Amino acid sequence: MISALEKFDSVTAVGILARAALSIENHNNPAGALKLPEEALVRNAVIAEIRRTIGVQPDDQSPRTLERLGDALDTECDSLIGPTDSESALKRLSERGELPSDLFEIRIIPNLKEFHGRKFQTEKELIERTIRSPDQEQHFGPPATADEPFLISLFAKYIPNEYPLRSFTMLVAGQRNGLMLDVHQAWRIYPDKVDLSGVTNLVDMLRRFSDVFGAEIELGGKKGNFILAANLPKNQNIKTSFKIERNIGAQGKKTDLKIITVTCFVQKNPQGTSDQAALATGINLSQYAEVIKSRGW
Repeated sequence: MISALEKFDSVTAVGILARAALSIENHNNPAGALKLPEEALVRNAVIAEIRRTIGVQPDDQSPRTLERLGDALDTECDSLIGPTDSESALKRLSERGELPSDLFEIRIIPNLKEFHGRKFQTEKELIERTIRSPDQEQHFGPPATADEPFLISLFAKYIPNEYPLRSFTMLVAGQRNGLMLDVHQAWRIYPDKVDLSGVTNLVDMLRRFSDVFGAEIELGGKKGNFILAANLPKNQNIKTSFKIERNIGAQGKKTDLKIITVTCFVQKNPQGTSDQAALATGINLSQYAEVIKSRGW
């Protein structure tokens, strides 16, 4: 093992090496961001040691040298976890919210495919691009308290367009299950529709989006367009659902067709006494569809 990693367990060391490799490929990739208090010093020591091992100068930043450094870091990862232990080690990284996002297998719920129809392939590519190379990401780790989600990841990526009004931020939310990421939500957030000023994290971004396109829901005694976490009533199993609302006009005519989707992640709460709903949203899909269609979708 590299000497700078000797005091770490193998899973932590693999995480440090994986993030170092990602930062070498692209220093702006948030998946390569530092996770541990002393990780910057450890990373520098690791890279310096590998440079000496492969015989390159400390200031050599040529593409070929960076490629060799990345390969050497990958090889060191393989030597730490071994072929039989690699999957379990990666699953532990996933549980802690430290797995590089390009290693996830992505599974998108059928409702998203149904909503986007023949344009789903384009949306699928945007979702995968956002997860694989996000501008921002936020992860909830293992169960800790009953008032927040767990094993959930959010990713955001700015998607520019030659027409400014068509530029947007893609926001994706998924549940981690080992190396699988089950995507339940993916929204285009246009800055002229959703005010993101002062937003500090991706949960806040989703809350702002829900404030604009939301439809009120009630779960576990909580009401709102967005509910971070709530205990579910006994025997109530809520999954993504659709409903259609029609307002009746003065002459008895049906007007203002609204399609509402209710989406949440259903989880066992940390006490194990009941299920809980996490990142629950009620969204007016009709309103949302009108906006994205007006932007060339």
